[in-house]
Amino acid sequence: HCRPTHCRPTHCRPTHCRPTHCRSTHCRPTHCRPTHCRPTHCRPTHCRPTHCRSTHYRLTHYRLTHCRLTHCRLTHCRPTHCRPTHCRPTHCRSTHCRPTHCRPTHCRSTHCRSTHCRSTHCRPTHCRSTHCRSTHCRPTHCRSTHCRPTHCRSTHCRSTHCRPTHCRPTHCRPTHCRPTHCRSTHCRLTHYRLTHCRLTHYRLTHCRLTHYRLTHCRLTHCRSTHCRPTHCRPTHCRSTHCRPTHCRPTHCRSTHYRLTHYRLTHCRLTHYRLTHYRLTHCRLTHCRSTHCRPTHCRPIHCRSTHCRPTHYRLTHCRLTHCRSTHCRLTHRSNATWSGSACLVRIRVGMFVFTPKKKSGLSGETNSGPF
Repeated sequence: HCRPTHCRPTHCRPTHCRPTHCRSTHCRPTHCRPTHCRPTHCRPTHCRPTHCRSTHYRLTHYRLTHCRLTHCRLTHCRPTHCRPTHCRPTHCRSTHCRPTHCRPTHCRSTHCRSTHCRSTHCRPTHCRSTHCRSTHCRPTHCRSTHCRPTHCRSTHCRSTHCRPTHCRPTHCRPTHCRPTHCRSTHCRLTHYRLTHCRLTHYRLTHCRLTHYRLTHCRLTHCRSTHCRPTHCRPTHCRSTHCRPTHCRPTHCRSTHYRLTHYRLTHCRLTHYRLTHYRLTHCRLTHCRSTHCRPTHCRPIHCRSTHCRPTHYRLTHCRLTHCRSTHCRLTHRSNATWSGSACLVRIRVGMFVFTPKKKSGLSGETNSGPF
């Protein structure tokens, strides 16, 4: 039914499919279930990732009542907040998908920015690819029969349906969808060339982003502890295959650098996993691309010269409804709007980046090198 990459045969059953390369001692096959698993042990109240070791995203407190979110990245999602009208990514197009949590594709509400819908009915809002429109672009870990991009090993993923784990069709080229640890000679982590594709939830366990040539693509988030500055980087790529054309992770510090909450509406980053950011006309600050201007997005407290994506001061941006205790965004409690300036205090892991008081603006304002 569902056999991830490093699946233990005695435990990996349809109800016990565990993530591909879970390094956590708590993440066992009986905890992490696939998206569309409907066995007796995978009920709406029981489907949840159990103990994610990530400091930024703990999948511990999930109890998705009528939800099939396998990778809901919200830290403390209480059962009272996860009702059919709120957290319902599986069928985002239904009338039950309200703007509070999981919004439909073209929902304009500022409170509904879920990009974690794993269903075939929930497509990215703005698919960057010319070959991958909103009706064709499925999330990475969708287990439906039409969406199997997790371990796509073909050579050109231009098809409307991403292939399953060991798929080698003629429609899957290395310019689009490729898996995490492909054993095929056509699919290595170092051979990704994502031209017009948006890898939604790539599980790059050893994150060799050095050789990625992401022309119009954004890798969603590197979940690996091996994701170091030499691997995940956009701006200062040391490799001839990794062009800083658009927005790439500058220095992926594992738990400190998650592009996990970005949802760039006009930046066309479909499933940047900084899900709750609504960056309307916003790009990353230190993006060296002609398509990414530092005009709108400015980091609040950039600790390095490479601009951390978690500290953005989004000028024309609306940070909507981060349901995590580690990410207090504008519309929750720790921010003040002044004109078009979106003032945010973002808490990442054990680090809390608090905007300082500054004359000329009311409340908490952003400070830093910008």
